[in-house]
Amino acid sequence: MAPFLALLKQDISQHPERLRPITADLVSRLQDLVGAIDVDIDQVLPDDDDIASDEPA
Repeated sequence: MAPFLALLKQDISQHPERLRPITADLVSRLQDLVGAIDVDIDQVLPDDDDIASDEPA
C-alpha cells in the first residue's frame, strides 16, 4: 500500500490541477450506480478474486 500512496503523493504534488472536489452531484451519480449494492466490509474476499459470481470456480 505504501508504494501506491507514495505514487499518489508524487502525482498530487506534480499535478495539483488534476484534483477535483467530490460534489453532491458526483455523490448522487455514484449512488445511482452502486447504491443498491450491499457491501460487507468484514467479509473475506475469495482467494481467486472472482467476486462476480457466487458459483464455485
